[in-house]
Amino acid sequence: MRYLALAFLFVSSTAYGASYTVNRNGINSKVTGLDGTGIRIGQTEIGRPGKADKDAFNFSAVNTIPEQVYFQLPSSSGVDFANSLLVADHATGVAGTMIAGLQFGALHQGVAPKAELHSIGFGGAQDNTLALAHDRIIGVNGLPMRAINMSWGHRLEPFIEDTDGNSLFSQFVDWSAKEHNVLYVTSWNNADENDPSSPSDNYNGVTIASSEFLTTTSSIYGKFSSLNSTNFFSLDAEGSRRSIDLLAPGFEVRVLETGTQGNHNDQLRDGTSYASPHVTGATALLHQFVKNKIDTSVPRFDSNAQRHEVMKVAMMNSADKLAGVHGSNRTILDSNNQDWTQSEAFSSSFTALDDQLGVGHLNVDAAIDQLSPGKYSPGNVPLVGWAYDGVGVGGRDEYVLDQAVAGDQYIAITLAWDRNVEITGFDDDFDSGEQFFADELNDLNVYLMTADGTDLVLDSVARSQTFEQNVEHVFSNDYPAGNYKIVVHHQGGALGGFGDFQDYALAWRLGNDAAPLPGDNDGDGDVDGDDLDDWSDDFGTDTKGDADLDGDSDGADFLAWQRNFTGPGTISSSTAVRAELPPTADIGITPVFESERKRKPLEAIISA
Repeated sequence: MRYLALAFLFVSSTAYGASYTVNRNGINSKVTGLDGTGIRIGQTEIGRPGKADKDAFNFSAVNTIPEQVYFQLPSSSGVDFANSLLVADHATGVAGTMIAGLQFGALHQGVAPKAELHSIGFGGAQDNTLALAHDRIIGVNGLPMRAINMSWGHRLEPFIEDTDGNSLFSQFVDWSAKEHNVLYVTSWNNADENDPSSPSDNYNGVTIASSEFLTTTSSIYGKFSSLNSTNFFSLDAEGSRRSIDLLAPGFEVRVLETGTQGNHNDQLRDGTSYASPHVTGATALLHQFVKNKIDTSVPRFDSNAQRHEVMKVAMMNSADKLAGVHGSNRTILDSNNQDWTQSEAFSSSFTALDDQLGVGHLNVDAAIDQLSPGKYSPGNVPLVGWAYDGVGVGGRDEYVLDQAVAGDQYIAITLAWDRNVEITGFDDDFDSGEQFFADELNDLNVYLMTADGTDLVLDSVARSQTFEQNVEHVFSNDYPAGNYKIVVHHQGGALGGFGDFQDYALAWRLGNDAAPLPGDNDGDGDVDGDDLDDWSDDFGTDTKGDADLDGDSDGADFLAWQRNFTGPGTISSSTAVRAELPPTADIGITPVFESERKRKPLEAIISA
């Protein structure tokens, strides 16, 4: 076997503001108030990240402190701490995208800065070595590992292996996801469009492509709503299966890498390597949310909320597709400038995912909303909810929406289940030389049916019924007003066999929820002084105060805040507020394209 790191990176000198990939134009996670406390996540890389509290300054990033780092040697079956010569900049930057703290300023804060990251490097390309490294990191200290980030790819052997999920390592990923209840997050290919690789062809994890700014104006700031040009789409999974599940920011992601000559290496990085850790960090935030619910005995939250399949459907079902739908403030576009409703996945019930967009762009706050109602069982359910249940061959589980719905409302439904992969050994650990074998994939389908309907075809108004995928997804508003139910049906084996009982996760969301109120910069449902503080802090340097959604934080956004002010408190006069505004001389950062933007002086805009 040969090894290929799928990290297509370049350095840019553009100056940006604080944590722009995690604000509402990125993955929208800052408004959640979550930081990953108490959640364990993992990272695997060809090298390991630096550990700022252990490694020398020149071999670490001051704001990136994994809980522990390890190295898996090809000839070793154990896990040993390695010396600083095995530190890699790529691994350090990816780790920082997940857990970077504020030791070097808010510019570099990770998605989940308080999550407990365990990172292992591996010193060889053999499938056995890769599997051993992952198996060892999962079992460290006997505590649950919730997600593992894989910002790399492994070349498949030409003429011997295909992107069918059946290489040893891809089978390991599917086996481990089910065996250890861990969500594997892998980067999509952005290195070589002629080189098929694993594990992006796995079934039970999520594969992440990278997004970039869509700049509809000359502003340097924008929403992450179009595809990064480094993605390649010619190497999808074999057959009709689609590999990409979600998009996340992978364009000019600001990271610290290892220090050189006393100065830390401040970089802007591109590629899917930096998209997938946004999803891994987001998984930590979602686990923190449900753990808090479980620990305080909130009804409808139990250990099922911690299933990797539940995390998968929560993020996928809440993904941004269209501006103004389900809280999204952006429309996501593919490389042909087409949105999701122009894709085969929207028009065909036999294609669940778009080959470029998956189901859309990660939105962590929307995923929290998806999880918030708690778990429901078959029966009457609200318009937003999720389930973790099981169904036998030929069986149906019915979820009856407890309210009549208008016909113009979008409904999103996502169903996911695990492919079953068995190991040849006698315990639940992978040992060198062991092999895997995959059972026939169970074929589950999902339908939106009239509440009193019985015929899966004649009485359904929308459906997803793929043959080779273990994800089904419905996104539709093409149905009349009325009463409806969601039906999960076990068709049998995907290849025509009988199949067996199958656990599944289901998420649904119905309604045309509006995008956040302009001026509600912190996303808490009102427009008040806190939102003004956000705007003031980020004026000219970030999009966090972008109330008018034009991709920057400027004087026009203050006017939008002022027009939509809800309180608490009052606005006595524009001059009273103006005293709190930052003078242009204090901005400190001159964005590129400033001459093209021809921004008016701040006072002139406010007085207009």
